[in-house]
Amino acid sequence: MSETTQDILVHTEAGVCTITFNRADKKNSITEAMYASMADALAQAGEDAAVRCVVFQGDMAIFSAGNDIADFLKQSAGGAAGCASALMRWLRSGGSPHPARRAGGLPGCHRCARLRRARAGRHG
Repeated sequence: MSETTQDILVHTEAGVCTITFNRADKKNSITEAMYASMADALAQAGEDAAVRCVVFQGDMAIFSAGNDIADFLKQSAGGAAGCASALMRWLRSGGSPHPARRAGGLPGCHRCARLRRARAGRHG
């Protein structure tokens, strides 16, 4: 299954859901809409018993510059922060499907390196 939005690409094949940042012109800075798209993709992956892991990837030159501050300043309280919080809760949960790889850390995720090390022992 493949799904394409302007700034987030989602592709699921052979038990792997790949979420790709597609906003290289802005160094893949993450907007509220992108957080919402990622949250939707994770919810769908969680409901699909065939999906065993999720891969986040960016452009060859940059994973992500972090949050798009201009977009966040435009959002009402709880908008972008709510979507971002949902994504961070999923990353910290250790639930299924498992995040398999992050090319660098996600913005605001202080435990990414520790999660990578811990899961490396479990996932090869």
